[in-house]
Amino acid sequence: MNDKPIKVLVVEPMQPCRVQEISGLKDMRDIVGGPIQVIYPFWESVALVCNESGKIQGLPYNRPLFGENGCPYDIICGNFFVAGIGAFYLFNRGTDSEIQGLLRQKDDSDGEKARAPKGRNWAEKEAESQP
Repeated sequence: MNDKPIKVLVVEPMQPCRVQEISGLKDMRDIVGGPIQVIYPFWESVALVCNESGKIQGLPYNRPLFGENGCPYDIICGNFFVAGIGAFYLFNRGTDSEIQGLLRQKDDSDGEKARAPKGRNWAEKEAESQP
């Protein structure tokens, strides 16, 4: 990652998602509280960045990840953030509310779950819901 800031969606246990600008590895580590691990649990071109030893360290449960069948297959422990990659690098061009809107489907209003999409991707669904 270069030194130019990018916008990411920060997800903390039992808290609503928030947008934050980061500009390097130190910022990534500060958000997750240690060494980073990057996973790609969604169909869209987004990376989920979490603490690589969050479960081992006993960090608090954050959001479960759900498969296509609606059943949870894993849970992220501790803080994590979601960053757009490829075409979803649009995180850097969008407003904070637009970025949060993109992930609204993945996060209940009470901040409990992130779902893997079923069928069409969530960006297409979000685009259809725009006036």
